[in-house]
Amino acid sequence: MQTKNVKEEIIEILLNGIVVSSNSSLEDNPTSRYCKSLDLLLTKENATKKNEFVKNYCVLIQKKGFPLLKVYTVVLLYQKWLAYPQIVKQLDLLFTKSKMKLVEDEFWLQIIVSSESDKKKHSLQQARLKLLLIALNSNLFNQNELVTRGEVINSILRLHINEENQNNLKYGLKDKTHPYFRMFYIIRKMVDMNLAKFELSELLKTHFWSPDKELPWDDTLKRFHDSLASKSVMYLNCLTNFELKKLYSIYEIRPVLFDEINVDKNKPFTFKLLLNALFENFMISGVFLKSFYQDKMNVSEKEWFFDEIKGKNIVNSTTLPFKLTKKAAHHFRNLTPELNISISEGLVYSSLFTLTEDHDYSLAVARAIRDIYQADYWIQTMSMLHKKGLIAHYVIMIMDYLNEKVIINGISLDLKNKNIKNLLKDMNEWHVQLRTARELKLIRNRKLADAGIKDFATTIENKTFIIKQLKSSIELFDEGNDLCHCVYSYRNYCWNGSSYIFSLRQLDENEIEKRLITIEVKKERVCQTRGKFNSTPTDHEKEIISIWSKENNLAG
Repeated sequence: MQTKNVKEEIIEILLNGIVVSSNSSLEDNPTSRYCKSLDLLLTKENATKKNEFVKNYCVLIQKKGFPLLKVYTVVLLYQKWLAYPQIVKQLDLLFTKSKMKLVEDEFWLQIIVSSESDKKKHSLQQARLKLLLIALNSNLFNQNELVTRGEVINSILRLHINEENQNNLKYGLKDKTHPYFRMFYIIRKMVDMNLAKFELSELLKTHFWSPDKELPWDDTLKRFHDSLASKSVMYLNCLTNFELKKLYSIYEIRPVLFDEINVDKNKPFTFKLLLNALFENFMISGVFLKSFYQDKMNVSEKEWFFDEIKGKNIVNSTTLPFKLTKKAAHHFRNLTPELNISISEGLVYSSLFTLTEDHDYSLAVARAIRDIYQADYWIQTMSMLHKKGLIAHYVIMIMDYLNEKVIINGISLDLKNKNIKNLLKDMNEWHVQLRTARELKLIRNRKLADAGIKDFATTIENKTFIIKQLKSSIELFDEGNDLCHCVYSYRNYCWNGSSYIFSLRQLDENEIEKRLITIEVKKERVCQTRGKFNSTPTDHEKEIISIWSKENNLAG
């Protein structure tokens, strides 16, 4: 049926509009059966438009090398054409420009069926076909691979295309930096991987629902993908678009790091594994890597991180919130990711540790600082108090006291001439003042910021425990008054949402709540837990708090 004579005979029969019926003079052979079946089915679909469509179809199939489509394919094409007459011209253009000769019916069926759901989006249909044409003409592909890969054709035809991209497609995507070119390259890599159908399908869903405008295609991006593919051709299967973007931000600054990667092929290829391998021979803080991996960097921290990758010393950064010594910077570079602190906290920790050589003390101070731009004051003050004999156990309580007196109320305290014993005495007197009835009268019952964490309840050994957020200044005052600590001094931080206070309580047989532990959550982490008179939680209480923390994705 594919010979020239047969095709010409079919075209002649269809164009002459011969009545195809049981009384027809047509001989009973494959050619006549094809025409009869097609005429009957097209008439059933829409008789009034049939002749016009047949003329369009005949123009298409008379092209040298274009296959004679199966009856089922022609009927589907007719259904599409009724809603979108340009479909036939688009197929003609696709065939002519891509120079695809003798490509089987299945390929064209794939194109027609894939876009069948777009009957009301004709401009998108046209854009998708244009995109497929560009893909076939690009030097990134072997067209036969696309022909045999229906899933790849589907990925292009089903892509979300916005108005801006439609305009670009009208001009054939002459701009080689357009994000679609990245898609072409990666589809080429996927074909190289020879994936099973379900794997390819999942990969397309992950990477290609819409082009990534943040990573327009250029030679640098191509070299980046080539570099990753040379380490493991399965990198696309294992890394998300988001992770690829993060890696590319490093590649743009220091591509040589990717040349030196030594990936352990015995381990699953993951973003974390790749990141560790990337900096195996490059000295950079583990705190930097952990924050980058978890995407927990603010704008300034990203700047410091990329400056380090460029080979700059962080001490010279103009955006550092406090003065960092070279000794502290060196100590910071040697921190491991197991130290559960942010980048800013890590810089404070290293600064204090180089002055005190006290791990617990330095860590407590770093975690207790609420405004990094006050770090100079705290590093200077807390290192001085350490020399006077202050220990880690009292760090948070002393810093709460100094924050209220010095930072909030601007009171000048002569700490140089005050010994630690008298400082702790002043602090305790302040705690008592916070719990007086006179103070309560001054409280305005103000709502606190909501953390969005639901109340928690659990039963252990027939005892019921609950954890709930304190959501008003009265509740905050009552908590501190009952447990004899200074949590009420956190009211400003609770109002602006930089801290959230929760209370662990036990219910008795009459469901009366007994306060046990006050919990502070800051930056999605439980930063401190205190019981009555600032005591530490028991192992049993720690276990309950740990269960609650994991349930709400809070770091310990």
